[in-house]
Amino acid sequence: MSNAGLVVGRDTALVVDALYVRSMTQAFKRAIKKTSTKPLRYIVCTHHHADYTLGLLLFPEEIPVIAHRFMKERMQETGIDLAHYREVNPEHKKELRGIKQRFPSLTFEGGVAFDLGGRRAELLHSGHAHSKGDVVVHVPDEGVV
Repeated sequence: MSNAGLVVGRDTALVVDALYVRSMTQAFKRAIKKTSTKPLRYIVCTHHHADYTLGLLLFPEEIPVIAHRFMKERMQETGIDLAHYREVNPEHKKELRGIKQRFPSLTFEGGVAFDLGGRRAELLHSGHAHSKGDVVVHVPDEGVV
């Protein structure tokens, strides 16, 4: 349905998107624990749609959620139409009950970079793409976007 990622540096790690429903996010968190013991320092949201953001509630609140300013604004403007998602994804109907939104706690404009300890993660906003606040995460030393 959607994708997520993990960028691991020498000191810390950065999560890219939080997925959709509890089962997906829990599987992602298990994979993170198998992959790295580095502390999660940041969560980056690449856009506001529910299949990338509903899982935010399953990560500890002390981990800041970072997004472009427009992404947070779109989340606030549109809210979550859970009835719509239950109709579109009936297989997840039960998991879409009682879900609330967790909004980004830090926003930026243009771009911003993070040093995770020997590994740089760049967050880039190139204008309106799939949605108004889309962000690309670039890891230059790995040549990965």
